[in-house]
Amino acid sequence: MSTPRWPKIMLELSQERQEIRNDIILYALRGNGKDTRSLFLRQLVSGGIATFTDLALFQILLSFSPLSILWASFVSACAGMVTNFLLSKFYVFYDFVLNRIGAQAVRYVAVAMVSICIAQFIVWLLAVVLGVWPFLAKAVAIPIVFLCGFLLNKTFVFTIKTPLS
Repeated sequence: MSTPRWPKIMLELSQERQEIRNDIILYALRGNGKDTRSLFLRQLVSGGIATFTDLALFQILLSFSPLSILWASFVSACAGMVTNFLLSKFYVFYDFVLNRIGAQAVRYVAVAMVSICIAQFIVWLLAVVLGVWPFLAKAVAIPIVFLCGFLLNKTFVFTIKTPLS
């Protein structure tokens, strides 16, 4: 007497469903890699990690170093931007081509300098001129700089090349 085939078929269907479920989860986390929404969501994750780096170092520098508010803001912003560059290149834009990392780094530094100037102006205006708590001033500057940086990185630093372009 032969064994019924239905358990084997059900097992194959179950494995196929699991693979489809995994693909759906991956797509939800990564998107298709090119649409603005998925890029923006990954940039939010990357930016969140870079922001944490920036704010944590800013607080440490304010608490334990003789640096002024603006120097602490500058140093912590640089650390956050290095973190963000690496995450943007490899995680946000899935760019694993290393032979163009130098040119991208130069363009990223240009964007970063613009971002630092914007952030410094906001921190100076709020903390120094208006007397707002420096940490809050820095926190206000971050979303503004994030949006500017995302748009500039997408269009200027990590341009997405499709096979047809």
